[in-house]
Amino acid sequence: MTDPALDEVLRAAGFEVTPAGRRRWRAELSRPIPQATLDDAKRRLARARGRAA
Repeated sequence: MTDPALDEVLRAAGFEVTPAGRRRWRAELSRPIPQATLDDAKRRLARARGRAA
């Protein structure tokens, strides 16, 4: 079960909160983030902070 406050925020943002949706997100969040995606995020963060990466 999720935090009721989280459900309220999602509904306020226009999302329909369902058990099937929760299962899909749990499955998605259980997968590791690909290294290429992490590297890209680090480069973008460095650029935003004014450092070349």
